[in-house]
Amino acid sequence: MKKLIEKRLNYDEDLIAIFLHGINIIFYDGLGFLSVLILAFLFNKLLIGILYIIIFSNLRIHAGGFHASTKLGCFALYNLLFISFILTLNSPLLNPIINIPLTMIATLIIFKYAPVEHIYAPLTIIEKYRNKDKIRFSLLFLLILYIISVGINFEYFKVISITLIYTSMLMILHMNSKYYKG
Repeated sequence: MKKLIEKRLNYDEDLIAIFLHGINIIFYDGLGFLSVLILAFLFNKLLIGILYIIIFSNLRIHAGGFHASTKLGCFALYNLLFISFILTLNSPLLNPIINIPLTMIATLIIFKYAPVEHIYAPLTIIEKYRNKDKIRFSLLFLLILYIISVGINFEYFKVISITLIYTSMLMILHMNSKYYKG
């Protein structure tokens, strides 16, 4: 693809590298989203799958956390997390007595430590503040939805809860890895 772009367009190497990186991200993120939607469809949980993608992806973008070292590993992790999410969603152990305290702990962890940085992708001071503001706004919004969803649909309540718990767990994993910049 790089040779095709170089042949057709007269751009420098850096611009081509940025363009290809963007295409790569769109392709692999799209593939991850599509696979989760297919799994959600197979589990008869399409709306839940869409909510999971929106909430989990938004949290991960701004909070950071553990990342796989390869694209295949990332794809596998994203799908395994979704499958475990679906299995957890149907677990009788996830009742409000367990769910509410775990969600509050996860929220506090995200609130206190986000964004967590990777040593190979450090954030500027401005990016840190923006991500912190965005994650805190997202947490406030999700907690309001969490409270509202208790009375509307317990499954939506669980989607918010599990995604917050997963995000905090991935943050803790990353903060205890050699790639944490803290």
